[in-house]
Amino acid sequence: GTAASLSSVTVGAREIRHYNMMKIAILMLVGLVGLSTALPKDHFLSEARINHINSLNTTWKAGRNFGPHVTQKYIRGLLGVLPDAHKFRLPEVAPHIALADDAIPETFDAREAWPECRTLKEVRDQGGCGSCWAVAAVTTMSDRICIASQGKVQVSLSAEDLVSCCRICGMGCNGGYPAMAWQYFKNWGLVTGGYLPDKKEGCLDYSVEPCEHHTAGPRGTCDEGPTPKCTKKCKAEYGKSFKQDLYHAKSAYSVSSDPKAIQKEIMTNGPVEVAFSVYDDFVDYKSAYSV
Repeated sequence: GTAASLSSVTVGAREIRHYNMMKIAILMLVGLVGLSTALPKDHFLSEARINHINSLNTTWKAGRNFGPHVTQKYIRGLLGVLPDAHKFRLPEVAPHIALADDAIPETFDAREAWPECRTLKEVRDQGGCGSCWAVAAVTTMSDRICIASQGKVQVSLSAEDLVSCCRICGMGCNGGYPAMAWQYFKNWGLVTGGYLPDKKEGCLDYSVEPCEHHTAGPRGTCDEGPTPKCTKKCKAEYGKSFKQDLYHAKSAYSVSSDPKAIQKEIMTNGPVEVAFSVYDDFVDYKSAYSV
C-alpha cells in the first residue's frame, strides 16, 4: 500500500472552507458526542422550543431541521462518537508550519488550495448507521493522501472496511472512537471503496444505503441497522487482492484545540477530523447572525 503522513485532531472540521464558517462546517461533517437538556421541558423539536430559543436573542437562530415527531432515540443514533472517546486521545504535536498567528488569512478554502484533489468536494452519507466517526475519518484520510502525494494518488478509502473491521474502534454502527480509527489506519491500513449506489469504486464499497435523514425524498427512511459484517476480501471485479489494496498512515497524532493551531494544521496538511459535545438545542440550529 501507499503511505502518507496523516493526522487526527480533537477539534476542527473535516474541511473548514472559511474560518468564520467553522461551526457550520463542523455541523455538517463530523461525529457528535452526547445529548443533554439545557432548556425548558418542551419537546426538543417542538415549535415552542424553537420559539423560546429565538426569544433569547442569542448569537444564532433556531429553526426546524427535523420533523416534530422524530424521536430522541433517532437523534441519539446520530451521535456516533462514544462518550469516553477522550480516553483515547492521540499524542499531540505542534503544527508543522512557520506562520505567525497574525499572518493567518481570514479565509482559507481547501478546495481552492488543492483543486486537483476530487475528494475535497465529496460529502458522504453514512445512512442509518452511527458511523460518523468512521465516515469523517476516511474522507479526511482520502483528502490527505491526495494532498501529501501532490495529487498523484487519488483514492477514496473504504468506510465499510473501517466501521466493520476495526475492533479497537468501538461498536461499529453503534458508535466509535475517532482517534482509534487513525491508529487503525496506521497499524493495519485501509482499502479503497465507493460510498454511493452509483459510485462504486475500489475494493470494498459502503453497503449502508443513503437515506432521507430529515427530509421527504426518493430515498428510504434512515432506519437503524446492524453493523456490516467484516469482509477482508475485495469484490471480484476489482482486480486486486485485499492486501494489495491497503493504504497506511506513517503517523497518527492530534493537535491542540486552539483554533490557530487547527488553522495552521489545515493549511499545511489538509482537512482534520473533530468530535465535540452538544446540548439538545443543537438539533434546532439553523443559522448564525452576522456580526
